[in-house]
Amino acid sequence: MSGPTFFGEVLPLNSRAGDVDADFETEEPANFSVSVDPEMPKKLDSCKLLLLAHGEHACCYIKAAKMETNHVADIVVASTFESAGAYRLEIESSSSGYLLALCQREIPSEYAYEVIELLMTSFTASPPEKCLILCSKATVLHRGEAAKSNISILSSTNAGSDWSGVTSVPYLTTPNTIDGLPAAALTFCELHKMSAVVMTSWYQSTGHSDLVQAARSFDAARKLSTVGDYLLASSAVSENLAKLHPKNPQYFA
Repeated sequence: MSGPTFFGEVLPLNSRAGDVDADFETEEPANFSVSVDPEMPKKLDSCKLLLLAHGEHACCYIKAAKMETNHVADIVVASTFESAGAYRLEIESSSSGYLLALCQREIPSEYAYEVIELLMTSFTASPPEKCLILCSKATVLHRGEAAKSNISILSSTNAGSDWSGVTSVPYLTTPNTIDGLPAAALTFCELHKMSAVVMTSWYQSTGHSDLVQAARSFDAARKLSTVGDYLLASSAVSENLAKLHPKNPQYFA
């Protein structure tokens, strides 16, 4: 049965406050502009892998696991109100032919797809061959049965055989979903028939021990196809995490 339908005329509401309403000042919503800084970054001829790290846990892992890279540019989502600050997606490239994109602060969802479009088209002459997206969520947000693993994946329909080893990582169970920048990236890959995998790390709290544990769980990414070729060895990752958080060495035993 269809829902109710309204065929009447829409009229302005009357106010008993007279002209006071017209003089009442309301705060304008913040508007954002999306841009690349610098405007014309040097492009890679090709990109074998785009690795997008979203959130504190994923960025923590990538900073500890990445090989030598060079900063290329930032994608900046800047507010018209200076006090609101800016959101940044830091782009780094490697001589071995892969791109890193690190986003530690959540970008407003209404601008996420625009940011991803710039990411996919501004830094390589042709689209990346594969895309690996790392993100994290609190376990309290997990729906359905309790998570059987602290890591889960969701792949694009175009992933195919590009990701050998993908079956060794549990899939994200329904009705759980991804959102924000990771969802925008996966959507872009679906629309452009790109091979992509989203890896989600589940954490218990925002404490330091969970930050480290969630970051270390991303090491499962090296099981996926050739991803391990672009990451440092697990022992080196642990050492680098310890350097990033020297006050808490007990978490790196």
